[in-house]
Amino acid sequence: MPLTITNQTDELVLLRYNSGVTHHLAPRTAVEVEPVEVKGNERIQSLAARRIIALDTGEAEAKDDKAAAGEDGGGRKGKR
Repeated sequence: MPLTITNQTDELVLLRYNSGVTHHLAPRTAVEVEPVEVKGNERIQSLAARRIIALDTGEAEAKDDKAAAGEDGGGRKGKR
């Protein structure tokens, strides 16, 4: 599942991924990358801790989708 990185500032942010690729992230824009590109990356973790970038794994959306499926009557109700 891809990871979304969002630039939270009004400045250009340079991201260097684990593969060595550098990405220029424009102000208030987002990019999707594979989690392996940022796992254990101290620079990206530092940017996130300082709230320069936001990291979104999409797990919250997946949980919401599962909860919505349960509320929509996706399962059986009553006795059989």
